[in-house]
Amino acid sequence: MTTAAESWRELAEAHHAQTERVRADGGVEKDFWAPIASRFKDDPSREDDPVLNRLMTWVDEDSTVLDVGGGAGRFAIPLAKRCRKVTLVDPSAAMLETLQKASAEAGVENITSAHANWEEAEVEPADMVLCAHVIYGVTDIEPFLRKLEEHARKRVVVVSHAVAPVAMMASFWKAVHGEERIGMPAFRELVPVLWEMGRFPDIEMLAATEHTGMPDRDIALEWLRRLTWVAPDSEKDRVLQTELDAAFDAEQGAYVLRRGRSQRGIVTWLTETRG
Repeated sequence: MTTAAESWRELAEAHHAQTERVRADGGVEKDFWAPIASRFKDDPSREDDPVLNRLMTWVDEDSTVLDVGGGAGRFAIPLAKRCRKVTLVDPSAAMLETLQKASAEAGVENITSAHANWEEAEVEPADMVLCAHVIYGVTDIEPFLRKLEEHARKRVVVVSHAVAPVAMMASFWKAVHGEERIGMPAFRELVPVLWEMGRFPDIEMLAATEHTGMPDRDIALEWLRRLTWVAPDSEKDRVLQTELDAAFDAEQGAYVLRRGRSQRGIVTWLTETRG
């Protein structure tokens, strides 16, 4: 009988293998996030983010937080304004550079960063370990989760879309590559893995939201090129641009994917009572 962790691995490996088959066509530099890192900043004073609002209930001025795959500090910076210290781990140098700039703009000085994949990162434990929208590409999910838990003195929080975000771009993949896009594991595959590990977390599902808009066509095209691994000025790029113009609308100054709705979930469990 296949375990939940094995099913996760099979899906992740199939997705990555499909990517490797086509990526030779895509001229994407080593740091995948470099051209779009600034898109992952957010207003540190926002009050309309249900994920951030929930995170805030679990920290106070004495808390420490470890943000795994925290990128440009979308959650780390507002959390740092509330708690004693935040450590952020991310493999993208561009994301960490954006984090540094955004922290300075916000007047935040209690964030430290580590440039590493989580699997190789060497950092101190924290009261709360947060991992938001990172798990999709992880192949060996169980050791990844165990390391999160080992570094959490009190609580682990994992935030994930119900279905991995790449699913919303599957039609573009099929248009340019002529095959169905293999999905990635996400929230609905995560919970069975945790149950299998003997973890029975609290689960909160948030209301579905519209796909995040892109401020202009160039950024939307760059994002799609990266998700489909299509090289600029290629035949596949011309197909991609045709699909982009058919599927995106300029609304309120942004390109928004039609019918691009996604539901998110928060999974959390306490570690301080596990012994």
